[in-house]
Formats: sequence, structure tokens, C-alpha cells
Amino acid sequence: MNTLENKLLIIFCAIFLGSCLNTGKPSETILSPSGNFGLKTEINNNKQDGSKYLCVKLLLLDNADKQLSGLQTGCSDVMKWAIGWHPVNDTIIMNSRDRGIYAWRIDKSKQLISLENTSEIDSLAGIILKKKYKEK
Repeated sequence: MNTLENKLLIIFCAIFLGSCLNTGKPSETILSPSGNFGLKTEINNNKQDGSKYLCVKLLLLDNADKQLSGLQTGCSDVMKWAIGWHPVNDTIIMNSRDRGIYAWRIDKSKQLISLENTSEIDSLAGIILKKKYKEK
């Protein structure tokens, strides 16, 4: 390829990749199975802390959409990721191609407590990711 073709290819790739990034706006609220909690995500667009830039932040909400708790997951929005609830309890499960699988339970003070992965959590995390990206 000549230099002009290389430049055009680079420009096309930059536009394409840029269009794949989340805008940083909060997601729709995902209600917990109990209906007691909601879950939203945000993408950090603040470049001051490079280790958190374009990473997914998790927000735990009450029934009135008031934030109860939140945490920076460290999972990059540039990679595939998905988040959802365990189908029968108030446990959040996240599957990220760059960081792996995480799960959090909600304690009595409405804070998110990290859980160790189990085969059930791993299986549900796979389902959550496949559903989001419509994979088989």
C-alpha cells in the first residue's frame, strides 16, 4: 500500500474505534430480582487519572433512583463487558474481557461487597456477556 492508503486506513480505523466507545452517559437502570435495588453504569471520561479513564463505574441505587453505593470496576469500556443480576438474589455479576468475572453482594449498610467466584457465577457471567453481544 502507498502512503495515502495507509493514512486513509488509519483515519478509518480511528473513526470506527471511536464510534464503538460508550459516551460516558449513565445506562438504563437494571432492576434487581427483588425489586429493591437498581443498577446503572457510567464510563469515566476524566483523563486526570489514566488508570480509571474509560473504565466502567458501577452505581447501586434504591427504589427512588438515589445512589446507595458505587465502585470503580477497573474494567475498560474499550473491551467487551456486560453486567447483570443473579436471577434469584441481589448479587451483581460482571464479565469483562479485559479483567475477568466479578460478583458483589449488597450488605446491610447497602455497600457492595466483593464475592469469590463460583462455577454458578462464572456460568451466569458467560450468559450475561453472550446476551449483551447476541453471541451464541
